[in-house]
Amino acid sequence: MGPLDFSDEEIREMEDEEQCLLRFSRLGEIEVIGGTNVYSATDEDGATYDVDEEHYRIIDQYEAARRRQAEAEALAERRWKKPPPEPDPADVAPAEKLTDRQEEFCRHYAARPVATHAALLAGYAEENARHQGSRLLKNPLVLARIEALRAERGVRHALDAGTLQDKLEAVFVDALTVNNHGAAVAALRLQAGLARLPTRAALHEEAPRDEPRDAGQRAEKSRGRGRKKPTKADK
Repeated sequence: MGPLDFSDEEIREMEDEEQCLLRFSRLGEIEVIGGTNVYSATDEDGATYDVDEEHYRIIDQYEAARRRQAEAEALAERRWKKPPPEPDPADVAPAEKLTDRQEEFCRHYAARPVATHAALLAGYAEENARHQGSRLLKNPLVLARIEALRAERGVRHALDAGTLQDKLEAVFVDALTVNNHGAAVAALRLQAGLARLPTRAALHEEAPRDEPRDAGQRAEKSRGRGRKKPTKADK
């Protein structure tokens, strides 16, 4: 622990009057009078007084130590201070205006109501597009803008497969956020059904049975079905 790690009050108690004066003083000017250097300093009250060369050097060392400490504290603050979190798109107050990126999202979503797709086109990062899209759809200002854009185009919003997929994406993201894996799996199953993705059972049922490789084999197989096995009477 160095001397600057103590509080000013603690240092005043440990140091004598002269040391305390030097520690809290600031360097003054150096004048040359009659070929001799005359050193001056300023105390913490702003009063100027003369010091000798040794005391002037001690005050200089104290000032250098204070500068190093201030630089170290500033560096630590920059290194460890966390940047302010990005505001959640759903937390935008209705009285505020949309950002340029949110406006782009609204335009793309009005044209094609798929949140992830609209978020990507609006410039959101690919790894956050799904989450940002679902959050934006909870912002009342964003929803109002989307409806306004649809009204300008004279398009009535219809409940189609794309819209349902988008809503299920929002359900999926929210379910994972609260670790509700059952709801997340249910949303995925509904999405698979809307996308007409076949299940394993369906793939097994639709798998073609083994057929003869060529027409000759099929004909031979057909003739074989019509033949009767010879009996003892026939022989």
